[in-house]
Amino acid sequence: MQKVVLLILLLGASAFAGASSFNGKWNDHLAEYALKSYLNGSLNLTPQEKKDVECLAKVVFFEARGESYAGKIMVANVVLNRTRFGKPFPNTICKVVYQPHQFSWTREKWKRNTDFKSVALRFIKRERKAIRDSLEIALKYVILRPADTGIATHFSSKNDKFGRTLFVKQVGNHKFYQYLGNI
Repeated sequence: MQKVVLLILLLGASAFAGASSFNGKWNDHLAEYALKSYLNGSLNLTPQEKKDVECLAKVVFFEARGESYAGKIMVANVVLNRTRFGKPFPNTICKVVYQPHQFSWTREKWKRNTDFKSVALRFIKRERKAIRDSLEIALKYVILRPADTGIATHFSSKNDKFGRTLFVKQVGNHKFYQYLGNI
């Protein structure tokens, strides 16, 4: 039951996004409720949903915490797009996140081996909005599994070159690319 309430709240927040300053404050309250529910362990997620939220929230936070909300969404899109692409990418969120040599933060043992709740508690005082955004995006993506996540399968904040990719767009400091496959 609580998952249904949370889902309605998150969908409501999405529907009101940017409508007015009142709705902006309302969105903040809904996201805070989701964060507090997550931190106190009262979210009733399946074991797989919990695992997916953990992995997706960590990748969004560690890869895009300094980016806009749109930039964070794009990072989440890359992960979901990879789960749908097929080889050379795995077909689950966590396997994509922890695929070797894909996301640099996974090389740091404490980041890789800790849960998102611990990450949130560590960074919440100085990066509360980034923590809240990362969790909100992860919950929306895991519970709703949006069908339209664009075409980006790679991103970089450097001038990295990826083989067989096509530039899609830049959002903030990240450039996003589409993998063209083994053509």
